[in-house]
Amino acid sequence: MPQSRSASLLAIYPHITSRDRLLLQLLDDHQVLTTDQIHRMLFHARRTCQIRLGEPAALGLLDRFRFARDGGGSHPRHWTLGHHGHPFQAAAHQRPKPTVRTSRQAAQRLSANPHLAHLLTANEFFVRLTAYAVAVPRHGWTGSGPSR
Repeated sequence: MPQSRSASLLAIYPHITSRDRLLLQLLDDHQVLTTDQIHRMLFHARRTCQIRLGEPAALGLLDRFRFARDGGGSHPRHWTLGHHGHPFQAAAHQRPKPTVRTSRQAAQRLSANPHLAHLLTANEFFVRLTAYAVAVPRHGWTGSGPSR
């Protein structure tokens, strides 16, 4: 008897960390982030970031694409929600469950979006704010204004 889709999504839970959940939320909010952007927000070591991204990608929570450079080589990987990531986020926010087709089309539309560079630049502003907030210690700050 084949597993239901909800059962397959539940089988993913033991393999994802709180950081993975945060990444899924970030991608739900911002649509696409590069490996470097994810590294600066969520990881100390770039190699750890690259290795860890492989787990949710293998589970179908993340999808990735990259473009070739004109002079050879390739641009950085761009990460977005995968075919299990969309229903995961839909369940987390009580939205209707998207179909596999809808999830795949979202990644395809995003990769072909002529405004992708603009979206990544706008996301970079958020990434820099987040990285700064993580890096700068908050000595004596209570959340109600600067300490005196």
